[in-house]
Amino acid sequence: MMKRRWILIGMCLILALLGHSFFLYEYTQGRYMTGDGDGISQMLPFKKLLYDEYVKGNFFYSYQFGLGGGTYTQLGYYFTTSMVFMVTVAVVWLLNALHLVQSTDIHFWANAVIWLSVIKLTVILFIAYRVLLSIVQHRLGALTGAGIYGLSIVYFRHQTFWEFFTDSMMWLPLLVLGVERIFKTGKPAWFIAACSLMLINNFYFAYIHFIFLAIYLVFRYMIKLQSEERGWKVFWTLAISTLLSFGISAAFFIPSVYGFLNNVRPPYEQAIPWFALHDHLLFTSRVYLLPVIFLICLFLVPLYRNRWFFMFTSISVLLIIFHYSPKMASVFNGFSAPQYRFEYILAFTVGAVVAITIKHFSQMEWKWKKRAVLGAWIVFLLAVALSERAKKKGNMDVVVFTGIGLLVISLFFLSIHAGKRLHLRLFSAVLIVVSLLTAGVYQQGYLFERSNIKSVSDTYLNSEAYAGHEQMKLIQQIESRSKEDPLARIDW
Repeated sequence: MMKRRWILIGMCLILALLGHSFFLYEYTQGRYMTGDGDGISQMLPFKKLLYDEYVKGNFFYSYQFGLGGGTYTQLGYYFTTSMVFMVTVAVVWLLNALHLVQSTDIHFWANAVIWLSVIKLTVILFIAYRVLLSIVQHRLGALTGAGIYGLSIVYFRHQTFWEFFTDSMMWLPLLVLGVERIFKTGKPAWFIAACSLMLINNFYFAYIHFIFLAIYLVFRYMIKLQSEERGWKVFWTLAISTLLSFGISAAFFIPSVYGFLNNVRPPYEQAIPWFALHDHLLFTSRVYLLPVIFLICLFLVPLYRNRWFFMFTSISVLLIIFHYSPKMASVFNGFSAPQYRFEYILAFTVGAVVAITIKHFSQMEWKWKKRAVLGAWIVFLLAVALSERAKKKGNMDVVVFTGIGLLVISLFFLSIHAGKRLHLRLFSAVLIVVSLLTAGVYQQGYLFERSNIKSVSDTYLNSEAYAGHEQMKLIQQIESRSKEDPLARIDW
């Protein structure tokens, strides 16, 4: 059992490294996996500031915030309550104490981003696998579904620009696991643990998860999966467990919310429509690209008799509709400006659909396989024909790449013999490879070129453009004067 677990962790690590292969190459060229914007102007400085304060013992209050302020309150939206960052701080402090790390300046944190991302993605893949395995009871399906989830472009987008966003991809599967444990055994321990971790880590994504939890429970009650489920008992167990989770997380959660409510921001006054075709989920979305295997799954009519398949497919379709609703994007963003940050939930539900499909692959008749592939191609061709965005010159390469991916998957889908385990493994490998290639194309085309990640290098961080000599000299002068006056502060 232990040997199998280590093999699985090794597989997840290999997938994570392959998913980062483009950034790993760029790292050897002196470039970093962080955004030319929030990445270098917020993420890196905040991590350095918090690390410096934490190692001094300033866990709750620091005079570095203007005239002084609560550490959790001021940066609760970012890293202060992140369990991932806390573990990172502990490890870096230990390495520094052992003289294995010589400096923890801004360059150290820029260099560390990609390695921390590889480790985090490994953990996400492992957690997603374990949760999907508990649902579908099929190892190959669970691993493939976890790959579809973890290797989705939404992970690399969030990790590059706002890396604390991707922490939520750990807690989402655990939240689903906790809910299912209550439904199946009536025991709330996993749910309380997942819900508490979620609330401790980031109140903003906890809010998004609670919206998803409400949607999940509605579908879960409507689509009965087990005859012995008792609705009101489950409801009260969930309600009490949620209150307990709020109590456990209160010391972290309340200061963060307090800081958010006291952060004065101008209200968003523009009109927010209910529906808008702002991008194309198959070709041009900068947030999430729908795996083409999902198009085939949609037309596997016999699988809808499987209630797990029906439930996760229904939730996926609903989230796709939400993706094209600025009003729903506003709801997920606290009824403020429309922000499309919930698509990692869609990545998880799509991963679950793929996992269930692989499990029941051998039960599908040939005629339904053909119909499913035909249906997928009809949707694909209609999407190309009806989308002006897809037909633009700059996007045609992506359309062709997506079409080739659908062609390869269709051929394997129709040709493999489900009775042979090797064939099914080969099909799963094809799905993972297509996911890896999609991630690589996105990293190179959108993140590196269009979002100008290629400019974020060690040379840039040492240049006048990022840390000008005159600017640094003035700060040093102020710092030297402030040593004589303990109440002196640097303010912007």
